[in-house]
Amino acid sequence: QDIRVTMAFLNLSSDAQYDLEYDGDELLYVDPVTYAIVQRLPEFAEQWTPDPQLPGDTYVSIGTCLYNIPTCIKGEKNPPEAIEVEVHTDHQVMETAVCVCGVLLGVMGVAAGVWFIRKANRSLSPL
Repeated sequence: QDIRVTMAFLNLSSDAQYDLEYDGDELLYVDPVTYAIVQRLPEFAEQWTPDPQLPGDTYVSIGTCLYNIPTCIKGEKNPPEAIEVEVHTDHQVMETAVCVCGVLLGVMGVAAGVWFIRKANRSLSPL
């Protein structure tokens, strides 16, 4: 069974207000009981007017959040099981990698041996 949760933004302060802030200053809030818009900064009240649909949107947002609370609690009590993904490694790839490393070490060993033999032959040859 799929659990669907509709996300909503709700900023409840200590006195349970739906508010709008700008640069840390609360411009307005919608009272959650009366759904009336209250402007907090009267010096900006003449410059702009709030959207008349804001109280209705607030009502829907708060209602959506309140509607989802039991669903979220239910989902938290019975979280879905974690899906474990099995990682399959191809054994042929692993064996090939090990063989390549072995060949490289062998070639380096042979090269080092040839270098030491040449060095020894040069030191033994008369000048």
